[in-house]
Amino acid sequence: MHKGIHNKKFVIFNSIMIVIVIGIIVIGSNYQKQSLETTTEQVANYENNRVIYMKEKNVIANEQLFVKEDESLEDTVEEETEEEPEVEEETESIPLYTAKDTTETENDLAPTKPSKKPTTTNNTSTNEASTEVEDIKDKDTVQEEDEGIQKEKEVEKEEEKKPAITTKTVKENISIPYQEIAEGNPGLLVGESKITQQGVNGIRTITYKETYEDDKLIKRVEVSSKITKEPIHQITEIGIKEESSEIIESEEE
Repeated sequence: MHKGIHNKKFVIFNSIMIVIVIGIIVIGSNYQKQSLETTTEQVANYENNRVIYMKEKNVIANEQLFVKEDESLEDTVEEETEEEPEVEEETESIPLYTAKDTTETENDLAPTKPSKKPTTTNNTSTNEASTEVEDIKDKDTVQEEDEGIQKEKEVEKEEEKKPAITTKTVKENISIPYQEIAEGNPGLLVGESKITQQGVNGIRTITYKETYEDDKLIKRVEVSSKITKEPIHQITEIGIKEESSEIIESEEE
């Protein structure tokens, strides 16, 4: 007996431990899934931020390079302007040059202004990035608007599909038949009858509530019933006088 109780306790303890282990495994798997989802989201956000940072860094580096090139070009221009007087002295000492030649030499020696086209490329890159972001936002707003319009159309279609349900009240008059009442009249002979009150049918008014679905009657409920006119019963007098009594009376006279 004690062994059986001990075995039962052992089985119950093992089942409880199995349930606990299974619960721990399930909780661990759910936690791993959540952690993986969070890590993937963090990695995606990190990559997006890294790409944006690299773009900004490249833009800043390009701007710095263009600034340095502009400064170097300005230094070269200043050096060339300082050397220009010596060239003018040489042209004065040589009388064979004409006015055209001097203009050509001045044009050749004139400092060339640095082109600032590279800055436009940087501006265009930043503008392209901003336009891409705006295009994405515009696409999202357009998609949301399209989804809202589609939902409205679906709701309108469902409302159109629903049948039109209407209700109305209807009154009907039903005749109530009169009763025939017979009364004995000693002044009339047997077999004779006389109508003293003519019978008239009464009227009962019944009110119904009718429900229609697309002009089809689907439900009819009685709301009220009322006697609007009481019937008038017909009274007929029937003779109860016998002929033999009349003959005896005449003979006695």
